[in-house]
Amino acid sequence: MIANVRRLLNGTRYSAADWSLEKIAGAIERILSPDQCSFWFNSSRHDEVTMKHDNSDELQLPDESDMLDAVLRSGYLLDQEVATSFEELGFHVQTSWPFEDPDKGESRELDVWAIRRVTEDPISLFIEIFCECKSGQANPYVFLTRRKGPIDDIVSPIHYVFPRDNYSVDVDGGMREVPAFTYFNAAQHHYWFKNNQKAVQFARIVRNKNRWDAQHNGIYNSLLIPLAKALRHRRAVLRRYTPFAMCFPLVVLKSPLYLVDSETKPLAARKVTRVSFYRRLDSSTVKGDYIVDFVNADGLADFVDQKVMPFAKQLADDAKANPDKFRVQRPT
Repeated sequence: MIANVRRLLNGTRYSAADWSLEKIAGAIERILSPDQCSFWFNSSRHDEVTMKHDNSDELQLPDESDMLDAVLRSGYLLDQEVATSFEELGFHVQTSWPFEDPDKGESRELDVWAIRRVTEDPISLFIEIFCECKSGQANPYVFLTRRKGPIDDIVSPIHYVFPRDNYSVDVDGGMREVPAFTYFNAAQHHYWFKNNQKAVQFARIVRNKNRWDAQHNGIYNSLLIPLAKALRHRRAVLRRYTPFAMCFPLVVLKSPLYLVDSETKPLAARKVTRVSFYRRLDSSTVKGDYIVDFVNADGLADFVDQKVMPFAKQLADDAKANPDKFRVQRPT
């Protein structure tokens, strides 16, 4: 109240003798209207209004519907749905899986990590799946495709972990180093190499006022780089403990996925449940070939059953047929 009185007096100077209640009241009456005077002098009413204002935030709590809507929009539930799907497929699962960011040395998190042993004899072979989950349903993802060329035959994804990065092979009477993926002829079993088309670009379709735009700014780095960093971190660990681990980087989406063949006219968009996207990365911390699978959440189980498991099991069969080749050779 005193602060309000001083503000209302607007800097008028009074001597100590002048500071009587009567003179203060007179000064206020000369400044305020009769209604305003009634409000300010009625201290109990002023305190009541102030209390209601101060407590207004406490009275505006979200109800159950508000809270559930916020959780649904956050995307956290998709992480849990994906984790449950992997558990039902026989995987051990961890959500918010931590890894070290090699650029900053800080702890980062991946939405879902899943692991499953495929075989123990004659090799110990594991499948590990690294997932980023995106829950928005209103923005479709469109992938442009084109025919593969001879250069695609030498793609060697580095996220499939073998005892060594490279192996020596006889070539025309000499020796040369080849990537482990090539040495074990893993491409013959991998689903990406069996398709004569490849996805080369992708964009998210977003609303911009009265039209739809194909947006790609920042999408590559926000989706691919975290996966590549997580795989780099895990690869160093696997080398010490598990000679063979097939690691699959995955983006699981609620959004619909479409393929557009850039070489077919007129252009047409075909709805699909998954797309395998190849990208070579070359930065100071992440380098090499990556095949990242974009999968609609509704098609996740089919993707694992029809693509991931057959690839891993065929590698296991190769090891049984040729155990000497798959015998662990530690780097010298």
